[in-house]
Amino acid sequence: MAQDNQLWEPIDPTSASRGDFMERPVEPRFADYPKRLHTPASSIRASSTTRASTPELVDIEGTPRNLSDMTTAGKEQYHRDVANFHINWRRYETQGQRISNIRNWIQKSVDTHIYNISCKYGKKLHEWYAALKGRTGTDDIEDRRRALERYNSAIEILNRRQKTRSAGSRLGNSY
Repeated sequence: MAQDNQLWEPIDPTSASRGDFMERPVEPRFADYPKRLHTPASSIRASSTTRASTPELVDIEGTPRNLSDMTTAGKEQYHRDVANFHINWRRYETQGQRISNIRNWIQKSVDTHIYNISCKYGKKLHEWYAALKGRTGTDDIEDRRRALERYNSAIEILNRRQKTRSAGSRLGNSY
């Protein structure tokens, strides 16, 4: 389920990025960008055609309250940051939905008692996984031991059949 939802990497106990989910993106604020200095001379320059060749003056003490208060470079950076914010916000919401899907699946598929003990509110998904694996899962050694038991059992059955056939053919019986 976690692999289907592309969340195994942050849950996998052997992963270096365990628990590293995307943080909630922060929307750009006008105050984080440079404010254009408004002077009487700048309004005169605004009407002239040489405005593009003169550098904009930055008001280092003030903060812009809207887009029109920003410098040209500030406006451009703000637009790029807003576009990145929207992309990251969609990714964040998708990740949240995927986490919710896994939590719902765990809640539906795990016994209520084990769920209440292992999946504490406020714990991260990789902590849920570790707690569930510790209570209900097996480790690699246990998996190998069980596989060896199944293998030996299958070999034993085949050996018994082979011995029965061999004994039957010596007595003249055929199967």
